[in-house]
Amino acid sequence: VSPNLEKKAVIACAGDHGVTRQGVSVAAQEVSRQMLIGMLNGGAAINVLTRHVGAEVICVDLGIVEPVDDDRLVVKRVAPGTDDISQGPAMTREQARAAVEGGIEAAVEQIKKGTQLLATGDLGIGNTTPSSAILVAFTGFPVDLIIGKG
Repeated sequence: VSPNLEKKAVIACAGDHGVTRQGVSVAAQEVSRQMLIGMLNGGAAINVLTRHVGAEVICVDLGIVEPVDDDRLVVKRVAPGTDDISQGPAMTREQARAAVEGGIEAAVEQIKKGTQLLATGDLGIGNTTPSSAILVAFTGFPVDLIIGKG
């Protein structure tokens, strides 16, 4: 068996995180939008990597606070960012479901266009904090085992 992996893509889902108001990142929340524009223009690190392997970067807006008007952007907006998880739920169950479904829809759209290999990525200042919280919730591991400096 010889797999055909000529058409490859990375789906990068973008969203802003309300927890950035707590100073969890050295960058301001507004930088997410700038990073998304840079990625759309081919200037992000992921663009360099994908060029080396002949893959395309598909940017999906799931919830950047200030929308980006660009025809290259796949828009599946759930909300203009999330709430602050240090103060309460970041999203409603419905919003979480819509965000996951938005990513699935973006993947299905690429598969229908003939993409044979997909990878996923994320973009959003403060994204390590909710990612770590989700990992703690899923695994039950102590917070200090999951989270450290950096």
